[in-house]
Amino acid sequence: MPSVESLESFVDDTVIYQCLKNLIAQVSEEWWDNDKDAVNAFRLLIAKCIKIHMVNILKCVDEPLLTNAPALNEVKTLDYITRDLTLPQASS
Repeated sequence: MPSVESLESFVDDTVIYQCLKNLIAQVSEEWWDNDKDAVNAFRLLIAKCIKIHMVNILKCVDEPLLTNAPALNEVKTLDYITRDLTLPQASS
């Protein structure tokens, strides 16, 4: 199983945008360049979510009746990564 750190290397700006495109479309373009801490927080969040879902998929091999509810509940515990971020609204 890959580590979260190795998964982060695959989570580039395109992946972040695709995962969060509705939210990201509402922030200014300068956000990408000026708030690297926020971008990196989203990168970490997405990498951790990918790993959680990979583990859940592997568990489903052994337990075919397992749902994705445990994985979704675990993902909800990751709110600490982004809860304090403030995303500026793009001007219309």
